[in-house]
Amino acid sequence: MEITITRIKEHGLSLAETIKKQIPHLAGFFKGQLLIQFLNMLNGFLLLRWLSIQDVAVFSMLFGIQTLMNCISDLGFSGSIVALTGNRYSDKKILGSYIASAKQLRSTFFIIILIITLALVPFLMKNNFENNPIVWIGFLPVIASVYWQADCSIYASPLIIHKNLKAYYKPQIISSALRIIINYLLFITNTINALSVLIINALVILY
Repeated sequence: MEITITRIKEHGLSLAETIKKQIPHLAGFFKGQLLIQFLNMLNGFLLLRWLSIQDVAVFSMLFGIQTLMNCISDLGFSGSIVALTGNRYSDKKILGSYIASAKQLRSTFFIIILIITLALVPFLMKNNFENNPIVWIGFLPVIASVYWQADCSIYASPLIIHKNLKAYYKPQIISSALRIIINYLLFITNTINALSVLIINALVILY
C-alpha cells in the first residue's frame, strides 16, 4: 500500500511538473491564435465597409469556394503528421517521410477537387455572376491560394512538433497585419474590389 501511494504521489508530482513546463507553450499558442483570429476578423469587418455590395457578394462566393477546396483537399493530412510522428519527432528521416507522403496525398486531392470545382463553376455562377468577368478571373488567385495553403499547413508541422511557436506565428501575424494595411491603401486610392482582395490574400499566403 505504501509503495502504491508513493508511486501515485511521484506520478502526481511528475504530472504537475509536466503541466507547469507546458504552460508557456500553451500561453504562446493561445496568444498567437487569438491575435491572428482578431486580425482576420478585423480585416473581414473592414472589407464589409470598404467593398461595394456587388464586390462583397463576389468575394464571399469565391472565398467560400476557396475555404471548401482547402477543407476537402486537406482532409486532415497536415494534422496527421504531428500524431503519426509522436515521440520520434527528432528523427528527421521519419518526419520527412510523413511530410512527403502528406504533400503527395494533398496534391492528389487538390487536383481532384480542382476538377470538380471547375465542373461546378457554371452552376455556381448561373443567373447572378455568369456575366461578371471579375468572377472568372477571381478563380486564379483562389486556386493559387489553395495550392500555397497546402504547403503552409504541411511545412508548419515541424515547427508545431518542436514547439517553435514564435517561428510558426510570427509570419502569420505579420502577413495578417500587412493584408489590412494593403487593403486600406487600396481603399483610399479607390482601387479596392473583390479581385484585388483575393490577389492580396493569395500573395499573403505565398509570403
